[in-house]
Order: sequence, then structure tokens, then C-alpha cells
Amino acid sequence: MKSCLHHKVEEYILSEIKNRHLKPGMKILSERKLAEKFNLSRMTVKYAIDKLVESRILIRVQGKGTYISNNLNYNGRIMLSKDNPISMKHENIVLGKTCTDYVQSFKLLYDRDDLNSIFKKYKDFYQLVRIRFADESTYGIEYCYFPFEIFKDAIRYDFSKISIYDYMSYKKNIPNNFVTKIEVVRDPNINAILNLDTDSYTYKVRFYGINKDKNLVEYTISYMKMDKVEFKIRYDFN
Repeated sequence: MKSCLHHKVEEYILSEIKNRHLKPGMKILSERKLAEKFNLSRMTVKYAIDKLVESRILIRVQGKGTYISNNLNYNGRIMLSKDNPISMKHENIVLGKTCTDYVQSFKLLYDRDDLNSIFKKYKDFYQLVRIRFADESTYGIEYCYFPFEIFKDAIRYDFSKISIYDYMSYKKNIPNNFVTKIEVVRDPNINAILNLDTDSYTYKVRFYGINKDKNLVEYTISYMKMDKVEFKIRYDFN
């Protein structure tokens, strides 16, 4: 997989927000100026901006430019958009936190009835289990399932260093729509992993990632500490 040059632009913008050089409502540099600043193509810069817009860190205003979102969270907790788990790493950086993932396991699962009933079209799946850290503190554990048939070479990649969504984008099968289900649960096994008391509660969030062809390409279960995460939920009134 090619080096992700767009990360230079993402990290620059996120760093400027974290250091309060860019504040909510402020306009960022144009794509042309960012391309000149980092000696990158306009296409690479546009891709970086698109990812931050998807994460709701930035907003585009037609004919005027791109601005820092007015909805950024600075209270020390990770703000997770209900319909977009891609934003989690970006939000952590805005909060000044260093993000790391520890891959607990990565393996193939064959013909599992529970997964077959969710994906329907596929029989074999990768299971990627990651413990997620902000600075040196765990804030969640994630069980990610995706079809072997369309991501056959995934086993070659180190997902402690590479974003699963960057990989899916490289394979042209990144989710662009999410269905999300949120519960509050008490699971002693999860609590042990997250260093919580046995009777503590956590968020259990299930993400169903759907690609541009309306096919389910990802099913993820995330357990997250309730004091580390809050949700940003949008309501559409017709």
C-alpha cells in the first residue's frame, strides 16, 4: 500500500486545532495553498480535507471555503459521531491525546452462523480485535469483522499502525454509510480488559459499515468506557 501522504495535511490541521491556532468557525488554507505548503498534489490535499469533513472536524461552505466545525468538543472526552466511527482518531488528536492500538488478535473465522446472518453474502471473515488507547490509558476494545472474499490480503497489514479505513479505502471498499446501535452493558470480561471494576458499565456500540454499492463490508462491536466517550447525535426534522 502506498504511503499515506494525506496524513501530513490531516495532522497539520489537527495540530493547529489542538494548539488553538485554528478555532471553531475559522477558515483554513485553500487546497492550493496547502498543496504548495506540503509539496503535494491538489488531489492528495483534497482527499485529506474530505476525510476531515467526513469526521465533522471541518465543514465546507459552497463558494466560500472550508471552515473548522463549530461543534468541536474540548471537555477532555472523545466525541464520537453516532453515524461515523471514522472520526474517533481525529477527535482524540484534537483533544491533544496520542492514539495507539494494540492488536490482541487477527484471525480468520469460517462459516459462523451469527456472522453469516449479518453479512448474508459471505461465509468467511476476518476478526480483528484491538485494544484502543488514548495516551497510555485504555478507552475501549473493538471487535471488527469484515469479509475475507473482498479483503483477502488484509493479513499482510499491521493494523496497529495502519487504519482499517485507510486499508478499505485502498481496496475501494470503504464504508460511506453507517448504521449504529448503542447499548449500555455490564460485562465482567470486558471490564477486566479495560481495567474497570467488575460491576462497571460500558457503552457497547455496534457499527454496520455499508459501501457505495450498498453492500455491508464491516461489522464492528466496540466497548468503550463511559467516562471517556460521549456521543454527538444528529436529528433530522422533516
